[in-house]
Parts: sequence; C-alpha cells; structure tokens
Amino acid sequence: MEEMPQICLGTVLHSENLEQMKTNFKEAIEHGYRHIDSAEAYGNMRIMPEVINDAIEKYGRSGFWITWKYNGYINETKIKADINTLECGYFDLVLLHFPSFSINSNKAMMDVLIKLKNDGLIKNIGVSNYENPANLIELNEYLKTEGCCIYANQIQARPIGADVNVIKNRTNPNYDLLLGVCKVHNIRLMLFSPYSALVNSMYNSIPGEKYEEYWKTITNITNNTNFGKKVISYYTRKYLVGTRNVLINGVSRGKSCIQNYNTIQSILNGAHTNQNENNNTNVFNIIQKYKLTKM
Repeated sequence: MEEMPQICLGTVLHSENLEQMKTNFKEAIEHGYRHIDSAEAYGNMRIMPEVINDAIEKYGRSGFWITWKYNGYINETKIKADINTLECGYFDLVLLHFPSFSINSNKAMMDVLIKLKNDGLIKNIGVSNYENPANLIELNEYLKTEGCCIYANQIQARPIGADVNVIKNRTNPNYDLLLGVCKVHNIRLMLFSPYSALVNSMYNSIPGEKYEEYWKTITNITNNTNFGKKVISYYTRKYLVGTRNVLINGVSRGKSCIQNYNTIQSILNGAHTNQNENNNTNVFNIIQKYKLTKM
C-alpha cells in the first residue's frame, strides 16, 4: 500500500482481558480498518501476531498498513525480531515513540531506522509526540541529507484554535505553529486520543469550587451516544478532509470503534451535508464557554 489509510485502529490495551481485546481488534478489522497502530510499550505482543495475520489474510500484506512505535534506544535486532514474530515481512511505518532529550540522540536513532529502510524492513520513518517545531524541522532536514524525510508525526489531537494548550501535562503554546510546520514540510499528522483532549480541556477550565457540579455535567455529556459522533465528525472535517492526515480510534468498546469508522468514512466520501457540518463545527467552542448542556 503506497499511501497510509486515514482511518487507523489504535491498539492500546484498555482492558486486562487480552482475549476480549483481541476479539475487538479482529472485529474492527473485519469491519474495514486497514491500518493498525501499535507500539513496543503497549504490551500487546501476545495477541498482535494473530490479529495482524488475520488482517494480512483478509487484505493481503500490501493491502494492510502497520505502524509501530519504539521507545528509548532504537535496536535493530529488536525490530527485526518483532517483524519475524508478527510474520509481516516489514513495517510500513516506524515512529520514535517519544523525543529524546537531545536532538543528536534522535538523529542517532534515526540512523538505525534509515539502515532498516535501506534493507527493505521499514518503508517509512516518522516520529511521535514530537511537538517542538524547531526540533522537528532540524530532524527532518537531517533525514533529507540521508535521502529520507519524516513521513508522519503522531500527536495528541486538539481542537484547532481552541484554548486547550495544556492537555494531560503536554504543554504546547505553539500548537497552531506545529500544525503549520507539518503542513509545509509535508509531514502527515496522526491524531490520537480525541476524546481525552476534549475532556481534559473541560477539566482544565473548571474552577475548583465548582468541580463537582461540572463533573456531573461532563459525565452526562460523555455518556451521551451522540457525543462520540460529534467529536469524530469535528476532527475528520478539520484535519482529514482534503489531506493525508490520520485519525486513530482506540478500541474500548467494539461498537464505538465501528461507529467511528462509519462516521469518518461517510464524511470522507462526502455523504454529510453542509448543514450537518454547520451543526458540528461549534462543538468545542460551546464546551469552552461552559454551555455544556447544549451538547
């Protein structure tokens, strides 16, 4: 597959029941997901070989995209071993899971990935949680000298233009600048945790004396079956339509994952009307102003 599918299945374990998670992953893939995102840190290698083998059997290796992330020191032997365990032949995309303290150490890790790319074991190279625009540009320029580039940057989703610069200890006062840098340098966005970005933005805005009151309101909103569809619709319209960006959907409940897939696909196919778009564009502005009951 030459181009990364925009609808991605996230495989962070939301439950200790590995058999149930394996079933959820398989059902999502059966429904149409052709892109899976996983990581060394997720601790799911006991079930992923079977999940990925089922996907390859269904779509063929060239019809299924595998993104994999690695923490800390990048080890060539480890990556080769994982490819063998998964019996997938190669990774379509490998990401540095978190930036190192030193840009030079990131470059050194990239050297390992470049070698594996030249060997045909990795098709594309990228980064994850890389939110310093200057460092992102510097690393991308370094890769260009090696005949490569940063294919994608996986970052936590945030509403465009909304006042949510601090999300779960991720401080970034230049989020709009980061988005612009990625666009200019043709670095695809892979957005994860759209729900937590929204909910955390609400938590950060709640005055201490009114926390309990707002907590009840927020809980009612997030438990609303229409809530997820509105959030996914927002991110699809703002980030995916007309781009090569990706939205990652985790599997906590199989039905919500399938609903998200259907919502994204219908928007990408142009099935939603302008009126539907107008109804969803102000979702985050409403929340920021505490007009929570209107959700």
